[in-house]
Amino acid sequence: MNTCPPNRGNPNPHNRENLREHLGVVLKRLKNSRDLGLFACSLVTFVVLFGTLQGYLPTLMNQNFGTSSLLTGVVLASLSVTAALTSTQMGRLSSRFSEQNLIRVSFVLYAVALCLIPLVPVVWLLFVPMLVFGVAQSLNVPNVYSLLNQDAPDEEHRGAFISLNSTTLRLGQLIGPLLMAAAQPLLGIGGAYFAAAALVGAMFFVAFFFIR
Repeated sequence: MNTCPPNRGNPNPHNRENLREHLGVVLKRLKNSRDLGLFACSLVTFVVLFGTLQGYLPTLMNQNFGTSSLLTGVVLASLSVTAALTSTQMGRLSSRFSEQNLIRVSFVLYAVALCLIPLVPVVWLLFVPMLVFGVAQSLNVPNVYSLLNQDAPDEEHRGAFISLNSTTLRLGQLIGPLLMAAAQPLLGIGGAYFAAAALVGAMFFVAFFFIR
């Protein structure tokens, strides 16, 4: 006996949309300057995170202070701890400030943290810029996602639109170490941090003028 259910066809006509049309709906959103600004924020955030911190902070710590791997790990971990603690206050912050303003503040904090890192005279003071960076991270990433989710197309295309942000993050992870590797011979490792601070400072203006 044939127990296979009869083929009743696809009940959802929207699923017949071809790939070009599907991507076309998503890419139309990229004509929106706010969305372009949000994707740029994601890109630069992960360029800085994986370039200056994950990639080159251990090198700077070893070069300036001769630190052990354990201490390097503790300093890097302090960023995540601070970000987690700050995230517990996001509800209160969001009720008082808009997502746009929190993103703008995050880039100011990123710039401050990056300028402090090559200037600290003793290794324990590195916890200060790490704490500042952690606060910036918790103000930035969730609010970028929130605004992108607000701007996403209809439910059928929402996943594809949000996945563009994930692709942007991965691109930042790739580009960050490469940019630091290119900047270090020209500017020195300290100068590379100041250049990264200038980059996130420029992103403040992108956030101010485009993310509204």
